[in-house]
Amino acid sequence: MYSKNSDILKKGYGKVAKAVMTDSNLSVKAKGLLAYFYAFAGSGKGVFPAKKTILAQLKISNTAYYNALHQLTEHNYLAIQQSKDGGKFSKNEYTIVN
Repeated sequence: MYSKNSDILKKGYGKVAKAVMTDSNLSVKAKGLLAYFYAFAGSGKGVFPAKKTILAQLKISNTAYYNALHQLTEHNYLAIQQSKDGGKFSKNEYTIVN
């Protein structure tokens, strides 16, 4: 029997530690955002989707996105570095902290 999810692991995956999911300092949205980032990191791709894509796929607001990012950086789950292109700030690089 064919299922649209039969090749689901080929589409990317990531492992999220139980400690992340049980951390009472993180909101459900922060945990979901980190799990989303883990899924992209697990697929072997080095690029995260654009913020617009993340907001649309996770169905969260801009405010919820920034609140989640703040929680993740504050509790050292995620590091953000802004890169420069031609002397101007451009993309953010997100690094999952182990």
